[in-house]
Amino acid sequence: MLLLLFFFQRELDTTATELAAKQDESDAARKKLVEQSRDFKKNTPEVCFTQSASSPIMHSVNSVYGNYDCRVLSKS
Repeated sequence: MLLLLFFFQRELDTTATELAAKQDESDAARKKLVEQSRDFKKNTPEVCFTQSASSPIMHSVNSVYGNYDCRVLSKS
């Protein structure tokens, strides 16, 4: 019985250590994503288009998305 308890405690400790490591990785990945999102927003030009846009593509986009005033588009 004591041996079984020792085994379960060791497994629990190992699992807790693995979970803590995964959480640290997750926190680091989330911080990196936030930083990349900020950089993207800062470095991406804002492109405005209106209902009177002359491009047929812009007319299509406006009709689908409800004539938004401005949208941030990525640099291609």
